[in-house]
Amino acid sequence: MKIELEVECVDKLVRAELKAVRMSLQGDLKRRKAGHGLSIFSTDKAEDIAEIKRHIDAFNTVLKYYG
Repeated sequence: MKIELEVECVDKLVRAELKAVRMSLQGDLKRRKAGHGLSIFSTDKAEDIAEIKRHIDAFNTVLKYYG
């Protein structure tokens, strides 16, 4: 069975997933800063926080473009 989706539907799904991942990273950042979260990118807390912030900024940039 083949399902075809309109471009607008795919766009909406992709935007929703990008926002969900960004929200997840924001939660990771909050927990990591509080000392409760697990390492995501580095076992060094400061490096990990910096990298999480960079990823959040990247998601923000993409979402600004795609809305």
